Amino acid sequence: DGLPIPIFAIMGHHTQLHRTIYDYVSKKVTYLKNEIIEFINHQISTFYNNLNFKDDFSLADISLNDWEDMKPSVIEEKFIFRYSRMGDLGDYKTKSIFTYFFSILQLCDDYSSANFRKFIENKKPEKTIYDSVLEDPEKYIYDLGYSEEKFREILFKNNKPYLFQNDLAKKGNKFSFLFAPCGRGKTEAALLWAYRMKEKYNCDRIIFALPTQVTCNAMYERFVDEYEFGDRNVGLFHGKSFIALKYRQDNKEETFYEGVTEESDVKKYDILKDETFKGNIFFKPITVTTIDHIAYSLVHGFSQSDFASGNLQNSIIIFDEIHYYEKHTLNVLLRLFYILRKMEIPHLLMTGTAPEFLLKALNKKKELYSIVKDNEGLKFEPFMIVKNEENIIKDKNVFCEIKSDYLKNKKIFIILNQVEWAQNFYIELKKYLKNNGIEPKIILYHSRFIYKDRVKKEKEIKKLVKSSPCIIIATQVIEISLNISSDVMYSQIAPPDAIGQRAGRLHRGGIFYNSYRMKLFNIERYNPYPEEIVKGSWNNFKKGAISYQSIKEVCDKVYNNVELNRDGRYLDFFEKNILFGNKPKEIATGDEEGEALKIRDSNYQTIDVVPYIFENEITQENNLIVEYKCRIPFYYVKNAPSFFHSGEYRLKKKVLFCNYPYSYELGLQKINSENIDDRIF
Repeated sequence: DGLPIPIFAIMGHHTQLHRTIYDYVSKKVTYLKNEIIEFINHQISTFYNNLNFKDDFSLADISLNDWEDMKPSVIEEKFIFRYSRMGDLGDYKTKSIFTYFFSILQLCDDYSSANFRKFIENKKPEKTIYDSVLEDPEKYIYDLGYSEEKFREILFKNNKPYLFQNDLAKKGNKFSFLFAPCGRGKTEAALLWAYRMKEKYNCDRIIFALPTQVTCNAMYERFVDEYEFGDRNVGLFHGKSFIALKYRQDNKEETFYEGVTEESDVKKYDILKDETFKGNIFFKPITVTTIDHIAYSLVHGFSQSDFASGNLQNSIIIFDEIHYYEKHTLNVLLRLFYILRKMEIPHLLMTGTAPEFLLKALNKKKELYSIVKDNEGLKFEPFMIVKNEENIIKDKNVFCEIKSDYLKNKKIFIILNQVEWAQNFYIELKKYLKNNGIEPKIILYHSRFIYKDRVKKEKEIKKLVKSSPCIIIATQVIEISLNISSDVMYSQIAPPDAIGQRAGRLHRGGIFYNSYRMKLFNIERYNPYPEEIVKGSWNNFKKGAISYQSIKEVCDKVYNNVELNRDGRYLDFFEKNILFGNKPKEIATGDEEGEALKIRDSNYQTIDVVPYIFENEITQENNLIVEYKCRIPFYYVKNAPSFFHSGEYRLKKKVLFCNYPYSYELGLQKINSENIDDRIF
């Protein structure tokens, strides 16, 4: 006799279920048997029937006697064994129903608990069992409330949508794939499709999943400000989203803690925590998050993952760009998409390159995804490729070319594959321009700034590119991060999809190349990318005018022999974490760095450090330690331990300090050591 799912939701609504959660309980548990059975048979049976459960989920004859003394691990084993007998959909439907019911229970419990004291003070009730604790409960339910006409007006202003944008909304199915160039309005097309799916399948929320934290920050700003959805309707979550929200609120006039002072009962810190929590569980009508967070939501990857997974059940998910050279991540994502299809969760995959090996992996057995292409935009040739066999670091003529472009009032982007290269290039170029009488508007951007400075840098870049001339020097963190456009780009060669994404920052939405150039430079050291992929990319990109259709063809050639769908580790973790499963900290860290399950397979371990110049600042009560952290390879510490020292601070948190120099202009600079190589990017 299996147990009904609602009992497990009740068991886990204070602490997410895991295999040893109740094993410490030694005394016998007494259950309110009659009350439980009455509740299940009269309240829950209709709920099950509406979700198409048949006789296998009969609740009429429930016996609690034989499981009063069982450990949760035994209960789970009996429960999963029974319901997995339902066939292919067993585990997926069980997870869907459990987390959906759990999310409703958790939501009611959270808001009722938060308002209970006020309710008691105002009502002074005498009964033991109370009526509704919440006044006007509708205000706790978020809804954009837009008609489709209004939604179109927000997305397209007074512009007529492109043919592919309308096609996706009209012809796109529950599972869809969009192939369109950068700068052609994929985001608007995706949101219009999501609105249609939301209405068709009676879903409550839209989730936009992106590959990096930087891209999430930029998209959040775009949704809140450009589309004017507002802070109330848009959530943000990733490992450092608290800091991004804090910086935004501290530097704008109208905030979601308007009128709150440090003397108030509710502090700004508490409001930011609440906003972060809402992003974490996909609570708002629109949430911007990382692909990793979606994946961890289904496998107990964080303490509120069941809550988040329940909210996924009535969501529309949009996945925007993935890196094809990250084979491990691709395998995880293919398994993730498989689970989403089994759960009947509508989702859209969109890309500017769409290589055939990915399309074949997605539609391996049948046409699972409806494919929509921007046939018009794919033919446009927005820029020309100029190839240079010389490494940009060694080319003596590059600085002269950049100076010439700068004096022609160009917006110039320079993208290098490693941080040290970008830092050194920035220092030497700035010195060269000053020696030639030019005070350049120039900025450096990479992954080795402390997080609070990265957020500031993103704002500065967006402001800087509004005028010409200017120079942005960056690593690949800029590939799909900001909605900005350059006139000329200098780039080291990289995998073809990465080149396509870098090209998305060059003459965005352009039809004809005119004077727009991408100047590609060969390299001698290939990290952080696979050598064979980079060499294939260099050999297959030809000089001259280029379209996104031709970039796709380069991807097809380079990734011709890639085989996917063989790594089943993610699916294994899903199946082991239907109800009880692992403790979240066994799966991933608080920053969503993989422990037992890695979404991204790095060539080396990384570690958080705080530059030593901030040692005094993190002791101040109002400063968050995490704001002052940046990530470096672990082998930096291993190979040169004398450059590091540790300390213990608030709440006994251990902090590793790095004695390398740091500045807002350059970030953390590695001191040369004969034992340290230069692979970090």
